[in-house]
Amino acid sequence: MRAFLIFTLFIVACLLAAAVLFYPAWLGVSALAEIPPHKLLPRLAKVVAAIGLVLLLRRMHLWNREKLGYGLEKSRFLAAVARGWVAGTAIMVVPFAILILIGVRELDTSVLTLSLVSATAVKALFAGLAVGFIEETFFRGAIYAGIRRDGGLWTAVILSSVIYAALHFIRTQPFDPSEHLGWTSGFPLLVTAFHQFGSPEIWDSFVALMAAGAFLALLRAWTGNIALAIGVHAGWVMVIKLGKRVTDPVPDSGYGFLTGTYDQVIGWLAAAWLAVLILWLARRAMVADAARENGAPSRG
Repeated sequence: MRAFLIFTLFIVACLLAAAVLFYPAWLGVSALAEIPPHKLLPRLAKVVAAIGLVLLLRRMHLWNREKLGYGLEKSRFLAAVARGWVAGTAIMVVPFAILILIGVRELDTSVLTLSLVSATAVKALFAGLAVGFIEETFFRGAIYAGIRRDGGLWTAVILSSVIYAALHFIRTQPFDPSEHLGWTSGFPLLVTAFHQFGSPEIWDSFVALMAAGAFLALLRAWTGNIALAIGVHAGWVMVIKLGKRVTDPVPDSGYGFLTGTYDQVIGWLAAAWLAVLILWLARRAMVADAARENGAPSRG
């Protein structure tokens, strides 16, 4: 629990630091480019987090390849990322196909051209890889390793997934243009970032994202590294981005409750599908994790 509290306080500190730095940063950035105030604050928080995370991980003795999940040699690591991408693509195609078959989403024939689909797929692939490397290094690398060192496997899986899911719903709201920005403007803007937590509408997506985080954490436990998790995550992101580009939600569908409000894809259907995969993976992860505690090497 100590590592969980440290990482939670670190996230809170980064948000507060971004609120403090918001106005001077706004003065500098707005002179160079147009950016909505509510979009500057989260970006500022990410910059603060990127700088502070290195210092924090050094302090916690987590700043090494093995702890962050990069223990495999380069060729084996990249091969595992590629295998994970194939698996992640296949995993996410299943709920997307079901949503189309039951009429929750429908193909947009106006954009189904080879050039557009190919361009979208390439962009989605690179976006997926970027998200996969960044988020897996933080969540299933640093956070998972810190919590796992303090407690058991399932403590690390569940608590790292709670943080992972919660951060998806911290979103600042547009700033009222009638109000003047000042030195304290970052704080009321920061308060708006938590408005979704008071709405029951997010819980289907929250549960699905927790399930996604748990599955990825179990992949880390199974393999001893984050390569497979990076690839799976990248495949998920690619399919979601491409799928949302070539399909549209059907407003009057009787099965619309199966998708969440987060992105109109990740909801109860995805949560149920991931629960099946978690049941399949859990035993394997537990056996591998126990063996690793006894000195067994990581998987490729």
